[in-house]
Amino acid sequence: MIFVTVGTAAKGIEFNRLIETMDRLAGELELDMLIQKGHARYETQHARSVCYLKYSEALEQFRSCDLVVAHCGAGTIMNALHFNKPMILVPRRAGRGENADDHQLELAEAIADMQGVWIVHEVDELEPVLRQVLAKLPIQSKPTNARLSLMSAISQFIDDSTRPPKGRK
Repeated sequence: MIFVTVGTAAKGIEFNRLIETMDRLAGELELDMLIQKGHARYETQHARSVCYLKYSEALEQFRSCDLVVAHCGAGTIMNALHFNKPMILVPRRAGRGENADDHQLELAEAIADMQGVWIVHEVDELEPVLRQVLAKLPIQSKPTNARLSLMSAISQFIDDSTRPPKGRK
């Protein structure tokens, strides 16, 4: 599962280009994805989304995900590092109205050489980087909709086969 987060930025500095791109890629690549989208009004079509999570819920997403795709916020980076998660980071840009200043660009430069971190400045560069990172993850870490459907059917079959037939005890 991919956890996409834009952090808790104030209303008015939404990160729509990341949210919209990741939602599109969730559909095109059949990815299991949760997008924490903040104040963005964009309604996702292919990925699950929430505006905000409680801190404990966000930590659970960091713990259980296979990959973090996010803004380049210090808290997000610290949480991904704490749970040893690979991360693709897209710094917010002041010139695009995504942040008050370009401190995320500075942070991106400082961690660009860190193992398990990929910095993407333009969203049109996101798909090839995402494909590259996903190819490095263990195969079981990339459930497609078809795989999830098959797993559900198998689980249901097992549940049904372990129940006694109706009318018998």
